[in-house]
Amino acid sequence: MRDTISIQSEQTFMNFLNVSNESSQRTVLYYDRSNSNLPKALIGLPDSIVLQAGEAKKYPLKFLANRQTIRRNLQSFMVSLNGVRSPDKSVMQSAASFYTQLMDAEGLSIGLEQDEVYLSQLNDRAQVMVRLVNHGYVPLTFTLNLSGVPDGLEFTGQTMRMTLEPGEQQMLPFEAAYRTNFKRSEDFIVTIKAMDDLGNQLAVKTLKVFSITSSRNLGQFSTLLSNPPNSISLLYGNLNGSSDYFQLRTNGKTVVNGSSTLEYRLNMDRYSQQDSKILNVYDSYLDYQTKTWGIKVGSIYESSDFQLFGRGLKANIQVAKSAVLSAMALENNYLLFNGNSFNRQGARIIGADYQENSAGNNLRKISYIYSNDRYTGLNAHQIGMRSDFIISAQEKLALQAAYTIEQNFIRNTKAQQGASGGINYQRQTDDINISFNSYYSTPYFTGLQRGLFFGDLRTDWKLDRDGYKSLYAFGNAMINRPKFQPQEGTLMFRDFKNAIYNYGLGYQLRKGSFHTNFSPYLMRQSLQTSGYEYKNPENTDWDASSIRMKVLTGYTRGLYNVSANFDYGYTYLNTSGNPMAPFHSLKINASYTMPLLGFTGTMQINPYYLTDVLNIGNQTKYRMYNFGPNARIYGWKQKLELALSALYNYYGYTHNNNYTINAFAKYEFRNNWIITAEMQYAVNRQRIFRQEYASAGGERVDLENPVENYVHNFNVDYRQLRFGVQKKFGQSINTASRKLKLNYFEDHNGNGTKEDDEPYVSGLIVKINGQSAQTDRKGHVEFGVEEKQRYVVRVNNTKGWSLQEPTIVFTDKNKSLQIPLVKTQALQGKVIVKKNKYVDNSPVLAGIKVSATDPFGRVHQTYTDELGNFIFYLPRNKYMVFIETKGLPFSIDNGAEEVTLKGTPLDILTFIYTDERRKVGVTHF
Repeated sequence: MRDTISIQSEQTFMNFLNVSNESSQRTVLYYDRSNSNLPKALIGLPDSIVLQAGEAKKYPLKFLANRQTIRRNLQSFMVSLNGVRSPDKSVMQSAASFYTQLMDAEGLSIGLEQDEVYLSQLNDRAQVMVRLVNHGYVPLTFTLNLSGVPDGLEFTGQTMRMTLEPGEQQMLPFEAAYRTNFKRSEDFIVTIKAMDDLGNQLAVKTLKVFSITSSRNLGQFSTLLSNPPNSISLLYGNLNGSSDYFQLRTNGKTVVNGSSTLEYRLNMDRYSQQDSKILNVYDSYLDYQTKTWGIKVGSIYESSDFQLFGRGLKANIQVAKSAVLSAMALENNYLLFNGNSFNRQGARIIGADYQENSAGNNLRKISYIYSNDRYTGLNAHQIGMRSDFIISAQEKLALQAAYTIEQNFIRNTKAQQGASGGINYQRQTDDINISFNSYYSTPYFTGLQRGLFFGDLRTDWKLDRDGYKSLYAFGNAMINRPKFQPQEGTLMFRDFKNAIYNYGLGYQLRKGSFHTNFSPYLMRQSLQTSGYEYKNPENTDWDASSIRMKVLTGYTRGLYNVSANFDYGYTYLNTSGNPMAPFHSLKINASYTMPLLGFTGTMQINPYYLTDVLNIGNQTKYRMYNFGPNARIYGWKQKLELALSALYNYYGYTHNNNYTINAFAKYEFRNNWIITAEMQYAVNRQRIFRQEYASAGGERVDLENPVENYVHNFNVDYRQLRFGVQKKFGQSINTASRKLKLNYFEDHNGNGTKEDDEPYVSGLIVKINGQSAQTDRKGHVEFGVEEKQRYVVRVNNTKGWSLQEPTIVFTDKNKSLQIPLVKTQALQGKVIVKKNKYVDNSPVLAGIKVSATDPFGRVHQTYTDELGNFIFYLPRNKYMVFIETKGLPFSIDNGAEEVTLKGTPLDILTFIYTDERRKVGVTHF
């Protein structure tokens, strides 16, 4: 068999098993299903294989690459045969295997309902909904990491390790809130990263957070923010009729001197409010790279266990074939230029790292970072390392460690040392998968994971050969105990210590396009904190224990997807007393997507985490609802795009009702000119907290017992209009420089040429290199492609359409092609063995090649299974079906059969098989 096969999603793939008998005796081999891991095959192996001495046979194996077959991007297929040892005691190979590499695998995506949010003027809070979707064929396990959060701001939400099954979606609520009386920092960007257990980044998303006094875009559908290559755009917006702003954006990548590249980006805002006009420049850079060295100036982002997101310089040089040495100097401030009067300086950082990627994607890295923050008075040194090891084809190990020193140089405090270490172990076999991940850092460790212990162990068992059913067990613990040096110019961090433990079992089931997951588990928590807000007591020491059940279910077929996740819990211990135990809690995430319409919704009743109780204050009800529909329409050959969405949010613990409507329109003219218009209208209906003090007798006020009062029905509305114009120009690397236009039509007579009475086919899904498009009512679809590249065009056969032959295009120029489509029909047949009294055993019927030839000479082929059955999916036409027997030890009595496919059912086609392995000749004397 071939060692590795590259496969495409929703396409068939094939390999051949070669079996030979090199002994001097006849051998019978049996397919050992218990020790094989082949999924359900379109063409599989027979139960037994008979080989004469010195005989060799070839058996085809054919599969469909779908979610029922492919469970990993790199997946092994193993075939095991066994039999009786031959008399000459020859050695038999126990098993054979091959791998498949999924070439168009898509992974995790992070989405936000709004890429930019405002902190409320009323309570310095903002709610953010984060959508996580697994687009791939394999389960993904990851942890969310938030960086770029400034001092004084807290983000609360679920960042624990989680696993998303293929096609599964999750909506996670987060809340950003400033501590009371803490001076607001500047507008900022929070980076949300999904990191796997080995520290690899699976997905990233940035969220811009602004104060309500800023005048920025709140756009949800903004195409101009999607950073198309080599483009420039100018936008004008107005917020609430009082604030105006302009945004200039340009970005791209181009070739310099044949082999070098220059990548650039500029984001500049100028906004006016009241009597002030402010200019800001952010997320902008120049990046020049050659084959051996490179330099980047401007905004620098680094994936590291340290907050690195600012303005500066980075240089890199290739010191070996797979090794790169980098150095950088930057200031932690995402604004390259800030027109505001208050401009706090961020930490100044220098760093260097050496990174080597060896064979098998093994990463070895060592890094050093020095940070000097004049605002907080903190100096920090951090040195870290990581190394990956491939123990075997089934086992991987990764180790990491770091050492830090931190000191307040203004107060000349004692230098605090810190350290961290982590281990990740994975073992994947055909029946059992084991993963163990553990990390520990000391309380004064300067990394993002400060004072943290995390441990997670999960084991998965397959319950059937195809992996449609599986059982898993898991246990994890997270203990957070950070400590901080005194910091200048900031409110001291409140003590925050928490621990979360989860233990449980799970059962997964897949059947066709449907999947479901049941997981009962026990959850224990503890929380100790002292806070500054009126809602939080000075000394919090709480514990909670719950018995929970999690149910995930979903259905995916083509462009349609339905998913619903339920998490129900019975909390029998809650020392916070809010709400009083025992109580029930429920979390629901649901979504429905289709080409035109969609719907998303979330709901939570009663706290899930103890940190949720911190948001309740003295309220006794925790309720959160978030739901709304959305629609998207395309027209005029995809040049026109219209989008509309509505969203309702309710946060019961703040009595906050938020209603939002977004509308977006885009039209693309000739020569790559684009205009856009966008509108957003939001109404925020809240109750405002007012803290009053009761009299303690006479004129004295009781400061120890504040009274909470609310002003009801306070409404705030936001209105924003945006207009933009964009121009795409030039050519860049890995971007579209040629146009490929395809027109699909019904080829009634099968001659491959468009006739006047043959209509175009609308609604057909066409795929090129993982990109999909849908034909319009004229059967037209258009792709932007690279010049002088070879492309294979595929269609999703969801409506019975089939290509006469594969569409392969070489893009040496702009091309427009007429592609014939035909309706397919199943043609089934069977090979029946003619009895032969001279042959003792039955012949092997698997792998016999059956051919069908149409009037134009095109030949279609398939193979029989172990029972002699075969099936074609052929365009409607006349065919001559036959089995070629030249050189084979059998003959077919009816050598060829003529059939006509018209869409009506046909009888099963039958071929009579005569075994000629032992031919007897009679001679008369």
